[in-house]
Amino acid sequence: MLCSKNFGGMMKTVGLGCKNCKRCGKAVCENCAKHKRRLSKLEDKVYRVCDECDTVLANYNLDQMFAREVASKRQLCDDTKE
Repeated sequence: MLCSKNFGGMMKTVGLGCKNCKRCGKAVCENCAKHKRRLSKLEDKVYRVCDECDTVLANYNLDQMFAREVASKRQLCDDTKE
């Protein structure tokens, strides 16, 4: 769990729910998971992410990360063909 909020009855009473970050999987309250980001260059869909992951993704050079992922997947495909 990332958020220090109590996910018991109090949050249900005020209408706040528990959300999960789609990048790290940690549980956070709605206030700590307001951001949505693409998690893959190959997919246009955006996912809910926590504040920590939003900061990481905003500061990280996504083009380099995705280029490495594509190169790695190509290498795996080439290795299995041999």
